Amino acid sequence: MDNLVVSEETAVAPSEVFLDGQSITEIDLESTCNEIVGRLNESGDTNEIESAIKNLNGVEKFAAKAKAKLVFAYSQWFMQANPGVNFAEWYVQTHGGDKLTVQKHQAVGELLTSDEVPDSVKQLPHKELISVARAKQGGYDLSDHWEEIALAGSESEVNDIVRKAKGKEKRAGSLDIVVHDDGSIVGWEDGEWVSGGWLNFADRDNEEVSEKKRKILVKMLNRIINNSGARTK
Repeated sequence: MDNLVVSEETAVAPSEVFLDGQSITEIDLESTCNEIVGRLNESGDTNEIESAIKNLNGVEKFAAKAKAKLVFAYSQWFMQANPGVNFAEWYVQTHGGDKLTVQKHQAVGELLTSDEVPDSVKQLPHKELISVARAKQGGYDLSDHWEEIALAGSESEVNDIVRKAKGKEKRAGSLDIVVHDDGSIVGWEDGEWVSGGWLNFADRDNEEVSEKKRKILVKMLNRIINNSGARTK
């Protein structure tokens, strides 16, 4: 492969890709998709096209992570063979692309190969792992935040958790939502506060509530807190 530029996004179907001696072409993929669409129009059966879309979503998810692992492994080998040479700078000078993208792939690849990181975090989409990986690479301790990160619902939520873990203050004028131990919700902004109601913390340990319902409740509460960018106190 002549073009080794590392892109921020992973293309699902570039013109032609060789991996481990196998060739995958855009024409092959387009032809297969056209056949699927043809069968949909003939039969009205949506199962095949829905399955194909789901499978392509999976390709997008794991291809970026696979690339990150390869870039990290390459950088580890390169730095052992070339002490003192910055891999990201060398890679960009040799193959093009930009230094920050290479560094992001290195960081995510290192995170994905680390035994310290729970599998529940590694399963997040590549984009959501970037700020986590960069923070871990920078020496920040995220061990108390793995569960929060794993339960986050978006890239922005992950970034908020990482920002909290790094101890950075929120920008002036931004809303700060605090959930207290009793489940009460308070919103703060520019020195003013307002009550936002209550979350049902009481039933989390209520044995009169079934175990299944308590598990659902805990997941729901975590999702509500993380989605709102709230912090617990």
